[in-house]
Amino acid sequence: MKQCTDLPIFYSDGYRYQLQTPGHPECPQRVQSIMERLALEGLADGVREPVPAALEDILAVHAASLLAELEGDYEGALDPNCYHRPKTYETALLAAGGTIQGAVQAVATGAPTLVLPRPPGHHAGRNFYGGFCYFNNVAVAAEHLLKTAGLARVAIIDIDVHHGNGTAAIFAQRPDVLYVSTHQWGIYPGTGALDDCGSGAGEGFTVNLPLLGGEGAATYDRLLSEVIVPILHQYQPGAMIVSMGLDAHYMDPLAGINLTSQCLSDACLVLNAVAQDLCGGRITYVLEGGYHLEAIAETTAAVVAGLTGRALRTPLKFNRGEQRPANTEALQIYREVQSRYWAL
Repeated sequence: MKQCTDLPIFYSDGYRYQLQTPGHPECPQRVQSIMERLALEGLADGVREPVPAALEDILAVHAASLLAELEGDYEGALDPNCYHRPKTYETALLAAGGTIQGAVQAVATGAPTLVLPRPPGHHAGRNFYGGFCYFNNVAVAAEHLLKTAGLARVAIIDIDVHHGNGTAAIFAQRPDVLYVSTHQWGIYPGTGALDDCGSGAGEGFTVNLPLLGGEGAATYDRLLSEVIVPILHQYQPGAMIVSMGLDAHYMDPLAGINLTSQCLSDACLVLNAVAQDLCGGRITYVLEGGYHLEAIAETTAAVVAGLTGRALRTPLKFNRGEQRPANTEALQIYREVQSRYWAL
């Protein structure tokens, strides 16, 4: 197979400017470790420099009061999870801008793109920040596509181990964005209950699939194939955006889901195959969480390799004993709840 290493990757060294507190897991080394691994594997040829998001794109999703609070070069804690530095505002604009560019590129070319922004975004809502997030990168990009690309529907698939409460809240009452989230139940931010399916005109278009701590690939793979993929086929999105949090990895220090690099990268490739079938290959992968440096670097490299027709060895193997068998009871409950809205 001819080697292809030109997957468009939207990344800037400016993403390293945002600093939390000393020793914080959401650190610049996260994206640095990924870029170093991509370069080592010969997978970084497609890197492109992003530009900041326009204010009109931010204001299409976020309240003006949030922007006013984040503007400025001051320094101090906004809440226990978000620290404001002199470059926080401009770095958050750059993160959202890169995500818009990645999504626009995918729609224009019918080929996948990858965005590696910091800070992440899926915990930021219309008028709130939280969970290391300031602007909601994927929400801003989805709204941009709906307004400028002639699309009627966009699907956001959030595989971060933490529920994307900001993304869910932004689109809870809207049918033009399908929000699907797999996340560990009972950890931050405490949202994403199975029976929270959106409201009003958006009821049924929020799909929360909470996992119990300790679940592994056997449950996750079936959840993807038996619930998520059929829902995507019925929704028929014009484009897909993956909130590619990689903290469901078994090595991640902030959570307790036992997925390997291979399982996570395989899930991303399954979603790419769905995008090829449903929306002409228009899919964008956007980094969210993931706090074990080696794990996120290996997984991201495996995703890029898979998207460019290469195989990549993933030496991080599950080593905490045997993974659990598939949780058939939970899978049945997922199907029962979602069958109110989808044919499963």
